[in-house]
Amino acid sequence: MAESPINWPRRGGQAFRAAANLSDQEAVEAFIFPSDGSYLVGFQRAADMIVDAAKDDDSNLDNLFFPVA
Repeated sequence: MAESPINWPRRGGQAFRAAANLSDQEAVEAFIFPSDGSYLVGFQRAADMIVDAAKDDDSNLDNLFFPVA
């Protein structure tokens, strides 16, 4: 049997480590804890993209109502 391509964790390995410097930590926090504004803008852009795509193909309108709403 061929060896699995999955990179399994090793005993004693470190799952998480401290950020190398403060700018790395800030980047992680900005990704994990975005401001409320970024959520609003992201959801609005995603809804706009779905609506634009639905104009060309209206076969899934019922399925797209809740994601847009």
